[in-house]
This record gives sequence, structure tokens and C-alpha cells, in this order.
Amino acid sequence: MGEIFYLDFKNDNSGKVQIDEPIGYAEMDFNLQQKDKGYGRDISFSGGEAQFNFVDYRTHYLDKLLYFNHFYGFESKVDLIISQEGYDDVIAELDFASAITDEFQYFKCKVIQQSSLQIIKRRKSVKVDLFSNKDIDGNPIMPLVPENMLLLNKPTFQTSIWQQTSQYDFGLRSTATEKYFINPAQNITQSDIDGTETPFDIEQQDFEGMQYLEATTNLKKITIKLNGCSGIISRDTDNGGTGYIAFQLVVAYGATFGNFREEKILTSALIEASHPYYSLPHTDYTVTIDNMDRGDKLWIGYYFRLEETSLFGRLEAFGYMNLESIKITAESSSYNSITPSFRLIDVMKQVVKSTSGLEVTAPRFEAGGEFYNNRLINGNFLRNALYNTDGTKKPFYISLEDIEKSITEMNADHEINSNGDIFFGIEDDFYTTYESGFFDNTQFSEMTKIFNPRFSVNEFSYSYKNFQALKENEELNSADNIHGESKYVFTNKMVENKKEVSIEWVRDAFLIESNRRKAIEVSTDTASQNDDTIFAIDTINTVGDMEFTESSFLQHSFDANTNKLILRSNGEVNFRALGIFPGSNFSILAPDNNAGNYTVEANAKSQGSTINDIVSNTSLLLIRTSPGIIGDNNNGERVTKYIYRLDDAVVPFTNYTNQEFSSIANLNASEKYSNLRYSIGRNINTYYQSYLATCNLYHKTDTIKNTWYKNNGKCITTYRGVTIEESKSFVPINPILSPFMYDNIVFANVEFTDFIALQNSIRSYRGYIRTIDNNNRVIKVYPITMKYEILSKELTIKAEEKYEPRTMTINTSAPFILINNETYVNKIDWELRDNKVFIFDKRRQLLYNGVFFNNVSINGALTDDVVEFKNRMKLLE
Repeated sequence: MGEIFYLDFKNDNSGKVQIDEPIGYAEMDFNLQQKDKGYGRDISFSGGEAQFNFVDYRTHYLDKLLYFNHFYGFESKVDLIISQEGYDDVIAELDFASAITDEFQYFKCKVIQQSSLQIIKRRKSVKVDLFSNKDIDGNPIMPLVPENMLLLNKPTFQTSIWQQTSQYDFGLRSTATEKYFINPAQNITQSDIDGTETPFDIEQQDFEGMQYLEATTNLKKITIKLNGCSGIISRDTDNGGTGYIAFQLVVAYGATFGNFREEKILTSALIEASHPYYSLPHTDYTVTIDNMDRGDKLWIGYYFRLEETSLFGRLEAFGYMNLESIKITAESSSYNSITPSFRLIDVMKQVVKSTSGLEVTAPRFEAGGEFYNNRLINGNFLRNALYNTDGTKKPFYISLEDIEKSITEMNADHEINSNGDIFFGIEDDFYTTYESGFFDNTQFSEMTKIFNPRFSVNEFSYSYKNFQALKENEELNSADNIHGESKYVFTNKMVENKKEVSIEWVRDAFLIESNRRKAIEVSTDTASQNDDTIFAIDTINTVGDMEFTESSFLQHSFDANTNKLILRSNGEVNFRALGIFPGSNFSILAPDNNAGNYTVEANAKSQGSTINDIVSNTSLLLIRTSPGIIGDNNNGERVTKYIYRLDDAVVPFTNYTNQEFSSIANLNASEKYSNLRYSIGRNINTYYQSYLATCNLYHKTDTIKNTWYKNNGKCITTYRGVTIEESKSFVPINPILSPFMYDNIVFANVEFTDFIALQNSIRSYRGYIRTIDNNNRVIKVYPITMKYEILSKELTIKAEEKYEPRTMTINTSAPFILINNETYVNKIDWELRDNKVFIFDKRRQLLYNGVFFNNVSINGALTDDVVEFKNRMKLLE
């Protein structure tokens, strides 16, 4: 047959020896198998069931095999190498675990694919710690080093609601000057806004007691709706009273009571002798506030000032007041924070290297590819909880299976390349326009053509496994999630199958934000249910240094011994999570008495800790760099406004938000929204269009209808000229495959070398096979399974049919002629029969089935004149 056989003994490094053909080799077959629910293809020998026999009467090195079997057992490493001149070696491994031997005359065992290729499958579910300096087998490996990423705060729209339970009847009295404040809306029914409060009593004599909110985050676009305001006030006097009643409905806010940033008087009245009665009709009021800084407070109430002007009289006010509900909505903005992160392609390489020692080929994930800037973090990273209490790093666990279950997001998969690398690509990469092989010696007697079950579907669903679920009373305008769930239905009525895409990692900006805020609010030794959850973040390179203005409740302490200022947080802000490092520039803003510019210095090492707290979570050590004097007379606790600066060298990545989006509609805070380029609608349009087009081929002008979108299906975005409305029904285009598949296509008299060349081509270029059927029609197929039998020289395949349009394009871009954007020729060999154009390869075999000449465009031009068409084609001969 021309094959040369070797055994390579690896355990003791004794090396490669040439042997006679193993008994059983002639009955062996070679197999290629596509994943059941994927695109990757795998190769094996006789499905892993072939058994070879090594005997003492041939040059099989039986003694050596028996020695290995005795001393190394099922951990023996012996390769069987099949060599053909001019071709890459075929390498198998003897499976000693299946060995049968009499320890004298024979040694029988199965052969499996080379262990380094098999082990990647065996260990697919094995979790790898990306921080480990050893691979799964205990060999040294370089651990991944995380890089800092800035996560801009994702503003969230929040709502708090207070309701009145019953009408409040009052009676107020004064013999001089008395103030009263009333607000019957005290029952909190929704409290999404952090810092939501309620007064202790409906009636108070101090407006400070009417506090309804203390902002714990920066609030913007605040809307206060006071609904059902009504009441009656009657003036009465005793003992010669002559006073008056001043009445107002007041909304005020500011950092401290009495020092309001703004006071809004919504209605007012003066009830006096000439007007002793006042009725407030049922009225709704709306107050808008541009922003409230962290620490600002909000007061709401009816204000009564009773002024008795006579010396001995008494002024009284009787009546009732209603304020049926207060509803406050606001855009809540937390601190920005930094988080360590890993680049996706680096994670893929580390997992593969650690479990198998293999390399990765993934052009779309490498530099310059569309997925290069995707970065992965887990819950611990998001909370900046990298270390255990003993100073060791918390592991970052992820497996190849985890990656596999998530890259379905972009309709991607992986397989073992012909060179032994692990290849990652999307659907287009597994169904290329490359012709991997042509066969004209085909036996079609047993061939069957059936519908491909992958495309015989009537429903399609696409969902992320984890996203922020809506709360029961969630406001509709805050249901902005575009990384939830979506379902479509086809016009297909005669099939019942479903295609479901489920993605493991998290893209949802809301779930990212809720966990990110824990980096600021939760101490690092507090566990979270999302500690090991994987989050995928689309990023962009940080351009230039950045500065941010914040306000926090801080304690100022001057250290006279070192002439340094210490700022301490009560835990409301985590300085390290903000990205403040030794050497950072820091400014305290006026009117604070310590206002000025500072440099952050390293704090002393925490006692008993193995981690050098260069900047503590809750304290900063500051050296003043601007003129001015600081001293202990400025010590104290107060809301402090400050500016801190981030160095792009320290934080080289920032989450990608609305860059290159020309328009965004129906999405709140879009300028801070993470993963916009990976919304459900955009992913389906970009990565599942071809698949859906094949499913829809029998109704190709009909839309596939969106029947469910959770949550913000009305979000509309335009990115690089492509506009997507998330839940809009659409007509999918550009199918790659037809809905048919072929079984039992048999190619006869295929030489072993030709099969190996075909197998390598399919695993390298992932192209199609072309053949001509009994009706002289071209069939182009992508193999699902291939089985090559050495003894019969027959190649049997099961395959998916390549979609061929009923049109043709010919372009004459020098130096080649390009047909249908896939086939290059130097000149065209063609015929026109019955007004159909037939094009042949250099062996005079059909390249394409006939296409009516008026459906053939030459350099973009069509013609209905057959003479003109012939003349133009002759120029291409």
C-alpha cells in the first residue's frame, strides 16, 4: 500500500522504531464526525473500536510492548505512526487500557487518536484555575496576569413610592408663633432608591423630620410626583385671638437642613380674618430636579405657620389634609470602578494549554479579529475580591466546556485542526467556499436525499442563562435589558422542532452593574452567589488619563507627626475599587477647609496581613502639593467633594458603550450601557442570519415573527450603518446550506493518500466536496461523517448540501475571474444550452449547475439579450 509503520515508545524516551504492518490494519477505517449540535469535526480510527494485533512472528517489537504493559500499565504512551511519502504522518496511540495479551506471543489493543488530541475532549469539563502556575498534570505553566479595566457606572432608573392610608384630620393651636408640618403619605410601597426614608409621625413641628430621601448615590433626572393633594383649613380664634395662618406645600433639598440647594413652594395661602376658610382642591404636582449629589437630602410636607398677634389670644386651625401618594423616580449613578480582567483569547489559550498542551488558532478572537476586545471577569473580580485572608489569590475557574457553552452567542464552535491546534471559529468558518475535493467516481445506488433536521424547525429561541430579572413592580421605562430572552416563530407549519440557543456567560449591563456596586459596598471577605459567574465585557482601549468628580461622607484626620491628611470612609466607598493608587493625583474641592491638591501615598502594611495594602479599601493617606495649611482644626466628618485621576497605563481598558453607534433610541443611559454590540437582536442578525435563512427557505419572502422579547424589545440602535430593532420581525437572508442532506454517498477507488489529503483539507480549510450525480447535476456538500475503508478503498459520506442560488455573478478583477464570490479561474470554459449557462473546470467537469443567462451578472451588469451575453462571455474565454 505504500504505508510505512512505526512505533514511538515515549515513557522511557527510547524513541521511534520501524515495524511491519500491524495485523488488523487492512480492516481499519478512518472516520470524520461532526458534532451533533455543533460545527466542529473530529477524526478517529474505526470509531475507536479497531483492535490491532502485535505478534512475535513479525517485527512488532512485542517484547517492548509487553515490557511497557507490565511497568507502565494503562499509563503507557506508545504512538503508532503511519507514514506516507509526501504527506503528514497519521498518528494513533495504543490504548493499553483495552489491551489483551498472553504475555508471550501476542498483544492486542485498540488504537485511538493521538492522546494530545483526545485529551482535550476527555478534559472538556475540567475547570482550570487561570492563576495556577501548573497545568492539570502538574507541569509548570505561566499563569495569566489580569489587567485592569474601567467599568463606567451604569445609571439605573429607580422608583420609590409612599402612599397615604387614610385622611388626616388635624387641629393646630398657637398663642404666639408655632410651626407645624404635615404629610400623611408615610406608607412605603416601593423603595428602589437607596436612602428611601419615611417620617416617624404625620404631624411634626420640625421640617427636618419630613425627610423622605438621603441620596447614597448621585441622582439625576429626578421627578417627584405628588398625587391627590387636597384639604380644608378653617381658622378659629379664642380669647380675642387675631392671628393668621400661612400655608404652603414645600419640597426642598440640600446637603444640610436649612442650607437648601433649592426650595420649591408648590402652593400657598394666607388664612386670616377676612379669609378664614381655605380649600385646596384635588391637585397633582410634579417637581423636577436636575441632580442630587451623594449625601443630599429631600424634604416634603405641608407647612403651617400660626401667628397669633394678640397678647392673650389663641389661634387655632382645624381641617384635614390629603397627600395620596408620592412617587419619586431618578437615575441613580454609583461610583465608577476598576476590575481586573482577562482577555477572552488568552483564557481560551490557557484552558487548552493547561488541559492538553495544545495551541489555539482563532483568527476572529486574535488581534484584529472582531472578538479580540472581549474580556472575562468573574464575580470575585467584579467585587475586587481577589485575595483570601491568608494573602493567596482566589482561583478563577473556567473550563473548555464553559467557553463552548458561551461562544454559542456568536454561533461559534471549536475543533481540532489538521496541524493539531484547536481551532475556534463561527459558522461561516466551518462552511467556507473552498473546494476541498472533487470526485467523479461516485456510486449513487444507495444514496438518499432527506431533509436536514437541523433546519426543519418552526421555532427559534435565543437567551442568556443569567440576567437581571424584573421586579414585580418594575417600571416599564426601566426595563432596559437587551440581554435577556427572545423567541421567533417561522411560517413553517408542518414541522415541530425547535432551535434553542442558550448562553452561559453574562452580558446584561444591569446584572454587571448590581454586582459591580458590591465592589464599592461589600467587603472583600464577603461571599456572593455570583463569585464564580463569568461575565463577558466588550472593551475599548483607554485613551488618555481620566478624572472623575465624586462626593462621599468622609472623616478628615490630620496627622501632625507626618504632616499628612488621612481620609477615612465608613465603608460606603472603597477607594481601591475606584482605582486610586499610590502616586494618584487627588483634589479636595471647596468649600471644604482642606480644599487643595494632594498626592496619594502608600499606607502602611496592615498588621497581620500578607497583602501590602498600598491603598486601603477605606482610607487614603494624602500629601498636600498645593499651597495651603492643613491642621487638626479641620478634622471632622462631613460630605466631601473630590476629584481623583486614573492613569491609562494603570487602567488600559474601558468597557465599550456607545462608540460608533450613530443613533440609539428607547434605551436609558445608553452612553454608559455595556455590551451594546452584543444585544440579542444584533447577535441574531450578525451570527444567525444564514442559519435562519435556510430554515425559512420555503417561505423566504415571509418574516420570521418575534413572539417574545424580555425585556426591551423596542430598543433601536444603529452601528456602522446597520440598524436593529431588538424585537422586530425580519426576513433572514444569505443561506449557506440548503435544507437537504445526503446519506450514503459512496466514492469508489479512493486512494489512501487522496483520502488523507481530503481529510486534511477539510480540517484545514473546512470546505465542501463537489461531485456529479447520475443526472449530471453538480452536488456540493459539507461532510457530517466520512468513513474510509482501507481494504475496499471506499469513502462513504453523510453530508449537508451547500446552498446554490439560482443566480450567478462573474467579476473580472485582475488577475483572476471570480465566480459567485468563491471560485477563481484564469479563463471561463462555458456552454449555453437551452438558455442556461454551464461552467466547467479545467477537467471539463461541471462547476455549477445551469443558470439562465439573464440571471448571470458580469461585473454587476445583467442582460436579456442572448447575443450580447454571448459576446461578453467570449471576452472571458
